[in-house]
Amino acid sequence: MSDINLKEVKAIARLLAKTAELAEQASLTGSYEDGTEQCVQQYNTSVTRLEQLEAVPQGFFPPLVSGAGYGAIGVACAQLASYIDEESGNDNKTTYHGPKFNILNQNAPSLSREEMEELKALRELLNRHRS
Repeated sequence: MSDINLKEVKAIARLLAKTAELAEQASLTGSYEDGTEQCVQQYNTSVTRLEQLEAVPQGFFPPLVSGAGYGAIGVACAQLASYIDEESGNDNKTTYHGPKFNILNQNAPSLSREEMEELKALRELLNRHRS
């Protein structure tokens, strides 16, 4: 792979990792709901371009369907970013490694179970009033 193509592949990996982060934030907060289709289109375009560059095998990463939620988007983007990082020999991993701190993670050390339940209830309340 040429240096120009490798640079493009790394840029796509960064884009995918950032999209995975955004998808996780959106799924936690309920924000950016109108952004799912943009994420689906960008992921599918990224897959197509990576196949053209022969950075991923044809058909190995299926396209996301229209209407996919942020969970599916985040997983697909994180998997693809991880794959291209490994294939391109990227030493500065751009791969999405999950949240640094997830308020809904049951193993979060700084929150009690009661606090976790309160945060969940607050999220549900905010989502109801957002509509």
